[in-house]
Amino acid sequence: MKTIDKATEKMISIAEENLIDTAFDRLDLQLPQCGFGELDLCCRDCNMGTCRIDPFMELPGKGPKRGVCGLTDDMMSARNFLKLVTRGTSAHATAAKNVSTVFKGVAEGKVPYQVVDDEKLKEVLEKLECEDVSCLSERALADFSKDEGTLNFLKMIPEDLINLWQKLDILPTNINQEIVEGAFRLNFGVGADPYDQILHALKLGIVDGASLFISSELQDILFGTPQPKEGESNFGTLNKDYVNIVAIGHAPVLFEKIYEATRNPEIRKYAEEKGANGIEVYGMMCAGNELFVRHGTPMLGNFLQQEFAALTGAVEAVVVDSGCVMPALVETASDFHTKIITTTKEAKIPGAEHIEFDYEKADEIAAQIVNIAIDNLENRKEARINIPKEKTSFTGGYSKLPADKIASAIADGEIKGIVLLWGCNNPKTVHDRSHVEITKGLIKNDCLVFGTGCWSYAAAKSGILTEATELSGDNIRRFCEDAGIPPVVHLGSYVDTSRFCSLVLEVAKALEKPIKEIPVVTCAPEWSSEMEVATSMFFVALGIPNVFGVTHPAGVANVRDILATKFEDTTGGKILFEKEPERTVDVILDNLKGRG
Repeated sequence: MKTIDKATEKMISIAEENLIDTAFDRLDLQLPQCGFGELDLCCRDCNMGTCRIDPFMELPGKGPKRGVCGLTDDMMSARNFLKLVTRGTSAHATAAKNVSTVFKGVAEGKVPYQVVDDEKLKEVLEKLECEDVSCLSERALADFSKDEGTLNFLKMIPEDLINLWQKLDILPTNINQEIVEGAFRLNFGVGADPYDQILHALKLGIVDGASLFISSELQDILFGTPQPKEGESNFGTLNKDYVNIVAIGHAPVLFEKIYEATRNPEIRKYAEEKGANGIEVYGMMCAGNELFVRHGTPMLGNFLQQEFAALTGAVEAVVVDSGCVMPALVETASDFHTKIITTTKEAKIPGAEHIEFDYEKADEIAAQIVNIAIDNLENRKEARINIPKEKTSFTGGYSKLPADKIASAIADGEIKGIVLLWGCNNPKTVHDRSHVEITKGLIKNDCLVFGTGCWSYAAAKSGILTEATELSGDNIRRFCEDAGIPPVVHLGSYVDTSRFCSLVLEVAKALEKPIKEIPVVTCAPEWSSEMEVATSMFFVALGIPNVFGVTHPAGVANVRDILATKFEDTTGGKILFEKEPERTVDVILDNLKGRG
């Protein structure tokens, strides 16, 4: 069984009929995957390698205990873990820098964007002690280069936690420098002490969290703070009578402009002249979340569904930015009419059509991309259209959350705690199953569940976002009726994980307790990317346990022990692992119980 989603199951069959391989097939061809790699026991960081350490090295006559330079298994594992966190943090930092640059352009009147949410602007100005948009843009960009103090976008963190981070020497000064130091520590002959490497990963986790706050706050100001709205998800939302454009990636800066272009009367008229009844943008992964929470556009599918957009035969263009984009998209689409269009200089794909996105020419470039899609409609072949009928209605896009009521319910024992489910999919586990089963298990046990990223699609497609009240325990059902929120709360894209962090900070303040003493856990049950490992370290720094599924991001026992125990007495956070969804529910409940 590869997926619990019926539409994805049908698209897998269509791929097989057309002799097209997908991530599921390519994983099968990789099996068995390298055991040394899975156990963190290989290193190719210098030209004396590649080195491998024998996992059975303590037995007589077995292989090497160290690399050529002398790295032990735990040194190797800690370096590999830091490598994941450094790369993941760089992704979120780049996204934050990009939106900060656009925000500066708004302040200077150089880009075709504007402040949409004045109330959110006022709120953020007060947080950062700024007078106007120009000051705020300077503060955001200063976080990438300042020489003293700490990050401006950590002002929402309570003083006692800031002091603790300072005491642990993990309080970052500027985003770029900490990422550079992470990369430097990975150089040949530099970082070796496992605990020290993990400590810097914790520092980078804080950088990652600050980057999420920058992106989320500035995007709300530019594009609007989300309000709950109804929407639809899955491939059945595709309209075969429309010009269909699929947005894949993360940046609303790009996709907002493409959405605007599809609403331009002249462009819509052009689409009708070409034979279409209309034109629509469908989002996948974080791009889909960003578009839905502000415009209600259809959420087509999550990470493992991206290759199937072209295989429906009804998509004129797949437009991508950077992050979580499979290079296989071009090959997968090559037998269909769909154009794959890349837009960033960092994320080009051989064979794709590249149109560099320029913030100052955003409207012009967005219109160019949409017109390419319209012109491609004539190449669509009716006989090759395969649109699964599955689609599900749901409500999502919550941003204003009742922290005081949640705090009171925790204090009164009405709910057992709050849990964030987040992260990607991974073909190593059944697609969507862990996201759905863990969510069901938690609400049944009176936990309030929040979710972001690719989890959102699993929850929407499965019907949980609609049926959560019926599936919930009595206590959580009563609480949600009173609080005016559902038992399972869709927050939005990956960067909107910052909304959950803000909620946790508010709940802790209301309870007059540090975060490490309130019942909160996060879980990435189907994770696949470095970004998730980076963000997990922000949770640890805040004082929140995070549970990973699929595989542990660290392969060696000593490094796993550092992640699970060494910060419990300081920040209160830790990294845990459980592969099976049923047992994951138990692990989460046990950790909530121990923090109440």
